Amino acid sequence: MKLINYKNWKDIYKNSIDEIEELINDLRFFLIKHNENNGGHLGSNLGVLEITVGLLNYFKLDETKIIFDTGHQSHFYKLLTGRIEDFANIKKFEGISPFQEIRESQYDHISSGHSSTSLSFALAHKISDLQKNIIAIIGDAALLNGVAFEGLINIANQSEKIIIIYNDNGHGIGENKLKIKDSENFFKSLNLEYVFCQNGNNIVDVLNAIKKASQFEKTTVIHFKTEKSFGYDHNNSRTANHNISLIEDKSKKNLDVIINKFYEKNINSDKSIKLISPGMIESNLLFDLKSKFPKNVIDVGINEEHAVLLAAGLAINNQKPVVSIYSTFFQRTFDQLIHDVIRNSLAVTFLIEKVGLSIGNGVSHHGIYDLSMCQNIENKIIVQPRNEFELNRVLEISKENNLSPFFIRLENFVKENNHQKDNFDIGKYESVLYDENNENTIITYGENCNIFEKIIRENEFPINLINARWLHTIDEKSVEKVKNTKIYVYEHVIYNGSLASLFKKLNIQIIDLNFKKNKIGHGDMESLLKENNLWYNDVIKYILN
Repeated sequence: MKLINYKNWKDIYKNSIDEIEELINDLRFFLIKHNENNGGHLGSNLGVLEITVGLLNYFKLDETKIIFDTGHQSHFYKLLTGRIEDFANIKKFEGISPFQEIRESQYDHISSGHSSTSLSFALAHKISDLQKNIIAIIGDAALLNGVAFEGLINIANQSEKIIIIYNDNGHGIGENKLKIKDSENFFKSLNLEYVFCQNGNNIVDVLNAIKKASQFEKTTVIHFKTEKSFGYDHNNSRTANHNISLIEDKSKKNLDVIINKFYEKNINSDKSIKLISPGMIESNLLFDLKSKFPKNVIDVGINEEHAVLLAAGLAINNQKPVVSIYSTFFQRTFDQLIHDVIRNSLAVTFLIEKVGLSIGNGVSHHGIYDLSMCQNIENKIIVQPRNEFELNRVLEISKENNLSPFFIRLENFVKENNHQKDNFDIGKYESVLYDENNENTIITYGENCNIFEKIIRENEFPINLINARWLHTIDEKSVEKVKNTKIYVYEHVIYNGSLASLFKKLNIQIIDLNFKKNKIGHGDMESLLKENNLWYNDVIKYILN
């Protein structure tokens, strides 16, 4: 069957091997070409193509609920469940989601994004609908997570049948070093049935394993060995295995490169520095650093809570822990942050990566909540650098800190700023643009400060600009200078716990410009900011009018 002739899942159900193998080849070609042109998650999808088609060939979809963990694996499922025409707009503004999304399709039964949630959702669906076949697809990296184990144990402690597809490809975002050494004995120790398939990228073997699993009466784990990016010939398996990135803006600086250089230099002279990453060694450019310092750079897998507990324990033992973690995954650590780090006043440095809008991944990955988490803490230090100079300065300050948790918010890329050379201390803002005759002032930080500086300078707009890089405090001396102007505090975070909220606590009159709602979708930066009345040029017009 050719993809062009495909109509819906009924075309696959019980169809012949020859027909579905032709469809598989077309699907693989389609997604590779799409991702080469548009970027996006490829490896995880190619790894489960045969499994996805096999499930739709064996089970009636109107009698079955299929739940993909994280959603990175669900693109072929989307194509086969009525979204071929919409796929060109995946991740685009008002287009379809890159993950499963309940509001998008009757065939999506989870709104996913973060890993390791599928098993708990599968159990909930089974409890709610005993007549349906419930199938959860979870990767080896996602399974070795505390949340996944909680779901697995609770599935094992009930009698209704669920099929768990264990997609074992030896990878997460990077190589997965965490392993279950004897999977069969592990799952059988939980009183689960176990089926092993050595080649999960062969449709005949996949169907045989599914048929065998369907014959058991109780919950069954089908352990598929698969190859991530199966069928894709690429040059860099470490990066393309997960995601294809389009050409980056060469005028911007990748802050992870600077972090790597800083810690390479400092670990050489101070072996008490321990850099912890929950499964993000590859994406945060720490792979080479880990190769050089395997005892100092620790990849704990997709276990964010453990990462923070490990950091707390290291701090108690006079080590210098640094946790490199995405803003969106930092949300998972709130309990450990409050109970173990803050309560003990531990000097843990957090490199909070990917703050601000995650334009492709959307609602589940936006880095707009971490500042609110951190602002609820006493005796903290929070900073967001806008260039290489500022980042190196705050890294030096954090290295000497031994009194409190230190949060460094990091965007993917920032415009380089070569004219800033003055050192600064904790709490000190930067007066970027100032004229005593100006009637308006923008206070912001990070890349937003760079963007507004460029717009104001190029157009000679009569607007003052302050870089409020320290977000846990107000530099009252800097604010005093512009107290007679109309002050606009501009941020890419939710209001609660924002810098603007600190101004209002001190009864400083401001106009806060930030996200007024929690649900922000995916799409390009301009569309998302315009939707939320935060597009830079529109803000300037609003201020001057």
